[in-house]
Amino acid sequence: MGNPQPNNQDISVPIYGRIPAGQGAGVGNYTNTLTVTINF
Repeated sequence: MGNPQPNNQDISVPIYGRIPAGQGAGVGNYTNTLTVTINF
């Protein structure tokens, strides 16, 4: 990530994935929320 964010600020990062064949999922957009906490 090129621009570090200030402390305690939320940022959005696009993440892409694939649905494996044979799942029966219809065509369209799918969304979900992933929360990641990194302590260093």
